[in-house]
Amino acid sequence: MGATLLTRSGEFIHAAPWSVGSQGSANVSHGCTGLSTEQAAWLYSMTRRGDVVEYTGTDRAMTLDNGFGDWNRGWAEYRAGSALG
Repeated sequence: MGATLLTRSGEFIHAAPWSVGSQGSANVSHGCTGLSTEQAAWLYSMTRRGDVVEYTGTDRAMTLDNGFGDWNRGWAEYRAGSALG
C-alpha cells in the first residue's frame, strides 16, 4: 500500500489502520489524512495523478504557504507576489 503526496511540505493521504477509530471525528495526525486500509485501496484504484483533492466538513482552511501550490491563488494575488509586482 502506498501513499499519495498532496504537498511539497509533506501532506499525504495514506492508509492509517492504527487511527480508524478516530477517523472523521478527531485530528490524530500530524498533517496527513489517514484512511482505513480498505478506503485507501479504493482511493488508489479510483484516482490518478492530477486529480483534485477537496476537503469538506471542516472549518480549518488549507494554507497557501504550506506547499499546496500556486494554482490555489487567484491571478492578481499570484502576480502581486511575483517579481512583476
